[in-house]
Amino acid sequence: MFKIRIFWVLLLVFGCCACWSLPQANAKYTSPTDKKTGAGKSIKTITVVHGAVTNNMKQLPVTNGKGHQNWGCVKADGSYVWVMVTLSHNDTATINAVDWHGQGAPLSGYDNRYRQFGKDEVKKYTVKPTLNSNGLSEIYIWVIWATYQIRITGNLDDSQHSTYALDGNWLALLGGGSSLGPADVCSHPTLTYRYAVGRTQGIAYLTPAGVEQRVNPSSWQMRRQKVSLFYDNGSLGYKNPAYPAVDPDNSNSSALDLNPTDNPSQGPPNTIYDVDAPGCPLSAPTGNESPADPIDHTAEHYANYDSWASIILNGEYRCSDFAEWSHKARLDADRIGPCNTTVVNQVTASHIDISNPRFYDPR
Repeated sequence: MFKIRIFWVLLLVFGCCACWSLPQANAKYTSPTDKKTGAGKSIKTITVVHGAVTNNMKQLPVTNGKGHQNWGCVKADGSYVWVMVTLSHNDTATINAVDWHGQGAPLSGYDNRYRQFGKDEVKKYTVKPTLNSNGLSEIYIWVIWATYQIRITGNLDDSQHSTYALDGNWLALLGGGSSLGPADVCSHPTLTYRYAVGRTQGIAYLTPAGVEQRVNPSSWQMRRQKVSLFYDNGSLGYKNPAYPAVDPDNSNSSALDLNPTDNPSQGPPNTIYDVDAPGCPLSAPTGNESPADPIDHTAEHYANYDSWASIILNGEYRCSDFAEWSHKARLDADRIGPCNTTVVNQVTASHIDISNPRFYDPR
């Protein structure tokens, strides 16, 4: 009888415990892998899979050290950057729960783990998708372009740091001073490079704002190409090898300032520079000669130039429009009187007709 009573007592106790452990009728149970809400699931990585690269882009840490934060590309109409997230779970409900916060556009043929971002305008995209309000650090996509300007009047920008044009002043052999445009030995007595030159400054303004802080300075380039003809005493002395097509005519390092962050206190921190001073006659003076000595009666120079900025990412890409300009000079050493040798010396912000430019006959 005693054993029977103990049995009923134990049955009553354990039965009640079992009843107490049951959920209430109106309670909702959520597991860590609930397929309806995506709760407990996470974004593992976020990365660019097409259209932008990390080469020569400065990096900041990403949450948990996964991936790269800064991605770069050049503006290109009709092109896109593709971004993808990887998830801890890849069921349809979880994929559809990724929140892109209105950024980018769906990628045709791909699910919600992908987004595309247009490259048809200069822009800095800040991309931070989330899942259940949680996500990794944002990534930045820099769509890069520059506005290139050829300056042929006024003065040098004094924030340029290059050997030929340091802090707004030309070297003495290029005539000294700070002015841009035509110069010859009469207007600039220290000029010894040629008898007459056309002094120019190319400036590229880099965009979007702040990109100069996120690209390695060694990645920026200034490029130039030319079609050029020289005449000495009415005879052709030189033409560029590909004439009438263009040939490369890039400046050497003494003419360039490619570091956009080297002196922001004196000028905009987003600018790079290239100076040039095409001259006439073709031959430079040597030894103790004066700039006029190489002139054999007459000398002429006709040249068209295209200048632009480029950036090295996973290759070199042009990142500005072409800036057209030209130099035209005619010298006549037989003219009587001081400072009468220069007949024409002009720099223009456009191309000129050089299909048949010779002016002087041989003497």
